[in-house]
Amino acid sequence: MSRKKKILVVVGAGASIDFGMPSVTEINKLFIKWAKDEFPLASNQDDNLYSFFEREIERYKRDHLAGHLRTCTNFEEVLYNMYLMPAFYPNGVFTSSIGAFLGVRKLPDIRYLGWHRTTDSHVLGRLAEYLIESLLKEFRKRCQEVDKNKTAQWNDFLTKLDEDFELAIVSLNYDNLVYQALSSLNTGFDPVAKLFKPEMIWQRKSWRCLLHLHGSVHFDFWEGLRWIDDLAKTYNPDLGEARGRSSINTKEGAVFPSSEIVAGYGKLSRLSSQPFRTYYAELDRLVHECEGVLFLGYGFADNHLDQAFSNFRNDPRRPVVVIDKANGDTMTIRSSYDVSPTAKSAVRLFCKDPLSMKWLDNDFSERVERLNEIDEFESSNDPNIPLSIWYGGMQKACCNYEKIKHILTS
Repeated sequence: MSRKKKILVVVGAGASIDFGMPSVTEINKLFIKWAKDEFPLASNQDDNLYSFFEREIERYKRDHLAGHLRTCTNFEEVLYNMYLMPAFYPNGVFTSSIGAFLGVRKLPDIRYLGWHRTTDSHVLGRLAEYLIESLLKEFRKRCQEVDKNKTAQWNDFLTKLDEDFELAIVSLNYDNLVYQALSSLNTGFDPVAKLFKPEMIWQRKSWRCLLHLHGSVHFDFWEGLRWIDDLAKTYNPDLGEARGRSSINTKEGAVFPSSEIVAGYGKLSRLSSQPFRTYYAELDRLVHECEGVLFLGYGFADNHLDQAFSNFRNDPRRPVVVIDKANGDTMTIRSSYDVSPTAKSAVRLFCKDPLSMKWLDNDFSERVERLNEIDEFESSNDPNIPLSIWYGGMQKACCNYEKIKHILTS
């Protein structure tokens, strides 16, 4: 029996949206709703503190950045600003010296638990904590209610991958869609005791593993690092909500909520604790040892992950496949305008030269609608830097498994 090729699979949020998980845009809307319920402004209870932050960030970008330099504000950026704000307030032994030079403008007062409150670092910490815990509960709810008919293609796709290759999967998602399909993969959690044991990752004999780099709906950190199978029983029954968890205070003055999921920019501050530290350390070995990479719905927006692939082309001929979902009027990467940000980042990281990319041997730009109609990739014509980009989304990719397999085995 021939040895299976080692393939590293990186799963991003774009892989789960088609199967019922919330998009970045939807999460932002959920945050607005939740903040309106719990953190309304005292001056206008139809408004809320989260929306205030979002508006002010957008206004600052309009005032100080040219249009082509502006990025869309997302929930992770808003959360990160909340994490950083405590650095500008006195905070005991965690007080940052940056307060000697910079200060915080007056923030709007809020209504909190029926009381009028001045917005300070404690309120900001409570808001961030509340939003993250609400998000975790939302993902747990959706994972329990997932449409099995929708995920059947996904499960079949991953099962075929696991049969044809030796898989190591790094998931950046909080959901359990990968685990539902491949529950036998090593997560570092003891299957009997349900406790995290880093040696299960370090000393494993099989290459197969599933690393939840940004957390999981199955994590429960109330009493140690536990894996909970029943998502309806993940919260500590004595405490109910997660308010009152200890926060992670940094020497730089930022304060990060303690949670089973890593949300918001500044993720490296959370990755220093377990189980994330073991996962992140293992990532280097996976990148070094793999014989090909498959990116599913990842937009190359996490610098700490992208850096792990900075030397990937030292072994040049390893194939890279990127599954993206782009609007039909998006142009192929050879174009100088209206290209997919995901494709642009993938070429920069793995290929360098967008002019080496072709589709069906055509070396002219085309709308990706054309490629999606005929279920084709845009691929590098240089055999030393094999890169293939699919623009049709995850569901269509699941229906074209054999094409993906062919590229990975080439």
